[in-house]
Amino acid sequence: MNKDRKRFIVGMAIILLVPLIVIGGFGLYGLSQADKLPWQTPPTRIPVTPVEMPSFGTIGGTPVPTTVPESDLTA
Repeated sequence: MNKDRKRFIVGMAIILLVPLIVIGGFGLYGLSQADKLPWQTPPTRIPVTPVEMPSFGTIGGTPVPTTVPESDLTA
């Protein structure tokens, strides 16, 4: 094979392989962050028991006054 043809083939291989490696790496990174790769084990599920939350009408505590007390304006 002559020298020019060999350089052409190597140049075309670089032009095709570099974007392929970059795009493939980006895709693999995204899939690995989402745990979607076939060789990754599924995440451990943590059982959550539902808790009965109190409504606002049943919360205890100090009652809040609904009126403003009269104040002495001359002080």
